[in-house]
Amino acid sequence: MLFRIRTNIIILALIKPTPMKKLYFLFGPTVMCFFMFVASVSGQCTPDPQYTKGGIYPDSVTNLPPAYVGTPYSETITLVVPADTVKGPFTIPIDSVVLKGFVGFPPGFTYACNPNRCVWPGGTTGCVVITGTPNAGDEGSYPLTGYVESYAGGITAPQRDTVTYLLIKVNTPQSTQDMDGHLMLLHPAFPSPADGQVTLQLTSRSSGSATIAMTDAPGRVLLKEQKPLGFGMNTFQWDVSEYAAGVYYIRVEMDGFTSVTSFLVRHP
Repeated sequence: MLFRIRTNIIILALIKPTPMKKLYFLFGPTVMCFFMFVASVSGQCTPDPQYTKGGIYPDSVTNLPPAYVGTPYSETITLVVPADTVKGPFTIPIDSVVLKGFVGFPPGFTYACNPNRCVWPGGTTGCVVITGTPNAGDEGSYPLTGYVESYAGGITAPQRDTVTYLLIKVNTPQSTQDMDGHLMLLHPAFPSPADGQVTLQLTSRSSGSATIAMTDAPGRVLLKEQKPLGFGMNTFQWDVSEYAAGVYYIRVEMDGFTSVTSFLVRHP
């Protein structure tokens, strides 16, 4: 009866849990397309638990952070798949979303899904980690394309779509020339997720010292250290093997300037 009612109707609904989180659902005569990007490889990622509403994080407004020649890149995309969607009197279950392919990466970059088959059932949370280290000559913009198949309402025929908003920009090696007047520039902590050690790199315009604090998601301070900084690139490492799985934040303060980055901890 449901499909007879909908035989001659195509409904396009845009669901916006918040301005920064978007899901698109397409309802046709016999299929529903859950139009969203989900990204996929050599290791698994951990979804960021702060996200609970259906959506993709980062979205098209935030997008992916840039990569820098010679600096390892690791970025996790979290996705929350709703269990169903409601249109009028009908509640339609989302069966699954499948990432069939993902192309357009800078040379040497790759991706991995969690679950590793790149299949996300309705009502679940998953993620994708993108990793790689760009080399000299790789500078430029790399628009990514994800090929997605969506299943809903028990229909076996998939709806196929592409997602094209994600972009990785590879920049020249970080230096004090790139800081736009800032006293220091904080790079993303890596790897993320981490199991043993996590590494933080920051570029400083001058020598001095900085206060570095690490907190968990509820805001508890796990460490607070005074670290010397040299002109240019500075690298710090910490052992997080005993930390519980989850999201952690690193806050750096220097002469009144503050910057924050985050990373995930995940244990096998």
